[in-house]
Amino acid sequence: MVLLHKYSRQEDIVVGSPISGRTHKETEQMLGMFVNTLAMRAYPERDKSFKQLLEEVKATSLQAFDNQEYPLEELVDEIVETRDLTRNPLFDVLFTLQNNEKESLQIDDWSVEHKEPSTTNAKFDLSMTIFDDNGYSIALEFAQELFDRDTVERMLAHYVEILEHSVQQPEQNISHLEMITQQEQDIIFNEFNNTDVPLNNTKTFLERFEAQVAKTPKQTAITYEGVSLTYQALNAKANQLANYLRVEGIVPDAPVGLLTNRSLEMMIGIYGILKAGGAYVPIDPNYPSDRINYILGDSQPSVLLTDQALDESIEFDNKVVDLTEDTMIATQATDNLEPVTTVDNLMYIIYTSGTTGKPKGVMVPYKGVMNRLNWMIDKYHISSEDTILFKTPFTFDVSVWEIFGFAMIGGQAVLLPSGEESNPEKITDLLEQHQISMVHFVPSMLGVFIDFIKSTNKVENIATVNYVLASGEALKPEQVNQFNAIIGKQNDSLLIDLYGPTEASIEVIYYPCTADQTYDTIPIGKPIANIQAYIMNEDNNLMGIGVPGELCIGGVGVTKGYLNRPDLTAEKFIDNPFGEGKLYRTGDLAKWSANGNVEYLGRIDEQVKIRGYRIELGEIESLLGQIDYISDVAVVAKPMAGEELAICAYLVSDKAVDNDDVKAILSQKLPDYMVPSYMMQIDQLPVTSNGKLDKKKLPEIKVESKAYVAPTNDTEAMLAAIYEANLNIDQVSIHDNFFEIGGHSLKAIGIINKIEATNGVRLPLKAMFENPTIAQLAKVVDEHANETTAQHIPVAAEQPYYTTSSPQKRLYVLNEMVKGQTAYNMPSMLEIQGEVDPERVQNVFQNINRTS
Repeated sequence: MVLLHKYSRQEDIVVGSPISGRTHKETEQMLGMFVNTLAMRAYPERDKSFKQLLEEVKATSLQAFDNQEYPLEELVDEIVETRDLTRNPLFDVLFTLQNNEKESLQIDDWSVEHKEPSTTNAKFDLSMTIFDDNGYSIALEFAQELFDRDTVERMLAHYVEILEHSVQQPEQNISHLEMITQQEQDIIFNEFNNTDVPLNNTKTFLERFEAQVAKTPKQTAITYEGVSLTYQALNAKANQLANYLRVEGIVPDAPVGLLTNRSLEMMIGIYGILKAGGAYVPIDPNYPSDRINYILGDSQPSVLLTDQALDESIEFDNKVVDLTEDTMIATQATDNLEPVTTVDNLMYIIYTSGTTGKPKGVMVPYKGVMNRLNWMIDKYHISSEDTILFKTPFTFDVSVWEIFGFAMIGGQAVLLPSGEESNPEKITDLLEQHQISMVHFVPSMLGVFIDFIKSTNKVENIATVNYVLASGEALKPEQVNQFNAIIGKQNDSLLIDLYGPTEASIEVIYYPCTADQTYDTIPIGKPIANIQAYIMNEDNNLMGIGVPGELCIGGVGVTKGYLNRPDLTAEKFIDNPFGEGKLYRTGDLAKWSANGNVEYLGRIDEQVKIRGYRIELGEIESLLGQIDYISDVAVVAKPMAGEELAICAYLVSDKAVDNDDVKAILSQKLPDYMVPSYMMQIDQLPVTSNGKLDKKKLPEIKVESKAYVAPTNDTEAMLAAIYEANLNIDQVSIHDNFFEIGGHSLKAIGIINKIEATNGVRLPLKAMFENPTIAQLAKVVDEHANETTAQHIPVAAEQPYYTTSSPQKRLYVLNEMVKGQTAYNMPSMLEIQGEVDPERVQNVFQNINRTS
């Protein structure tokens, strides 16, 4: 029972055990089959002592022996409602004690002795037999389709360890009973975690960046919407901002808010904050004002940098600096500042979802970030020849590699406009246009991207992409196999699965998904340089190979904990029992495979990752519970519409609940990705015998049209079929709102791609948001189908002055900050036939310069 508990993490276990069934003396000499199988139930709870469990099992066994004549078949008929012919109805493990003497049998001239069959067909997942014959011996039969021999041999070794420790310490709690062998410990410590690598982690990012500026000042560093900054220009602008911030009192570790969209100003803002000594606090301008106000209130920055006027609902009384308009910054010196930070100072504070209904700020120092950046550069030979696409929202720590990695080795970053993260067409255009060599995708978006590349036959257009990084959620085998078949093999591109929580400094475990095999499972892989991974139970005991437990991270990447949350920091960041420093308890369930890869098994707590976003379901429950007419609530993540994980809310109320009203309330406090996609009102929440929520008994949520209206033309019929397949719904009314029946941005991209594949019309993504019903979208599809590819652009009326566009305003401000720069010039070469008068050419350019 203890062994099964440790492998399964279950505290209610049923094991089968055969018994002779010869309860009457007269049956002892009779031939025939009297054997019955008893279903033995036990509760190996972690805080019970082994002795207590032993007494309980003894009492249960005696009761079972008293009722051994009750046929197992009748018991099954009595308590099992639905039979699954692929499984045993009550138990999958059989335990047998063979304590009868194996005497030889003499019949007349025949001599008979017991022989074990050489091969058998396993009737159960596991069948353990203990032989009591001048000592004890153990035989373990296993189903080969479930286990391999090495796994079973380790299981037997674990069983022996438990026996030895339980005999020596019967009063010990079950959770403290060790079962890992010394050999396994040596392998885990000395082989799996042999990650010490001398990387250049003693220098901060700024030291590396400024050294690169001195080396390649004229090299292009960043490009956004056709506008570029060289290393020299980026450094100069960041220095000006840093000087400005130091005047405003920014010192090492001081938080500085950054409320911007992805742009050149964002990059200047981040680099300038770091040069001043501060830690940047990224805030998405699209967050609800309540969430923005909470982050500002919790982090208490003395300065907030932005690229737009603040909404009236934003509560901030300290200094606000508009990076696009503040001319005071342009008056500051452009030289490098005296450094004031070390690798132990904070680099950024990123807020993640929290169980209390409020997000929590993770304080991340340079040290772990530099280790992650240096590891990637060293491992995959990233160089000045590489161009990286910066497409990840900067509130998501995966963006850190995109923001800083290129600048340490003289590479280039191309910035994707904010809001285009889910647009595969725009991403593909940038990959091709800028010959990008490395790009990151959340796995769910990777699937959309692969489908787009396949449907548009643009594999060759992205031939320069050497590495595709995937993180943020579990990578599926079918995604890997599809990527390798369509992109990986043809373009020689490597897909790398990355894992890591914000609390451990970006990603800390990796697995290269090479194209030389087909995958059934995808492990998260092995620790990166100077990172250690341990699988532990709740009491910090090390778990053996193949045994599930909580994944804990140690090493240089472990961060400083949560801002203003010492209680939670102490709970999640524990003293390292195996070495120096702290371990971070991830809350992820995992196990070691025999080859040293970590396999992800799911979450231990109520945290989930959906479309790459880390979400605490408790935060959503907390906010729903604050709605006065909702008396009880349960929020779960479950597969919906094509096996995709979605947030589902079950609401209890004594009045009729309008789901749209509830979503509107949540939208004022939560980002869009945290608002439940599905809601259902029920009379009461189902609970188990001990009063806990019984998730298995929550009813299935069926998405149905409020009032079904059938398609009225061919275009609507086509769209209805696409909607129904995309959302996995039997009938979608032409007036159903796509986003109210389970749709979201990634599904919308799938709709767009399918429309193009069906009738050749390519719609912009915003068309789905502006026309979410079939009836509305059908009109847009028909309009696009009737349009010609060439559109007439009217000539503007002649006038002395014209209103400047946003990019022109940006160029003007940047030019005012650094006079006489050439970063925005567009050079070209002309070959002139005939004689050239140099003086006249010079006069021409002087006249142009005077009039511009």
